[in-house]
Amino acid sequence: MSMIVFELWHYQLGPGVDDDEIDWDEVNGLRIGLFSTQELAQAALDARRDKEGFIDWPDGWRIWDCELDEAGFEDGFPGWEGTPDPATRPKLH
Repeated sequence: MSMIVFELWHYQLGPGVDDDEIDWDEVNGLRIGLFSTQELAQAALDARRDKEGFIDWPDGWRIWDCELDEAGFEDGFPGWEGTPDPATRPKLH
C-alpha cells in the first residue's frame, strides 16, 4: 500500500511563472517541511506567508505530492551528463 506525503517548498519566483517552463535546477528553493496531509502543508505555508523573505516572493510557494518510499534519480545526478569537471556541473539544491 502506497502513502502519499506532501512537501512544502518556497522558491524565489515572480508572479505569472509557468511551472512547466522553469529550470528547477537553477531556481533557489527551500524545503520547508514534509507533511502527512495537504491541509497540514497548507497550514505551514499560511503560518510563514508573511514572514521575512517569504513575503518578498509570494508566488514562490509550492506543495508537491510524492509517494513515500519511492526513490528517484536512477540514472544519477540530473544535468551532469558530459560534464566531468565538478566546477562546471549544475548547482544542486
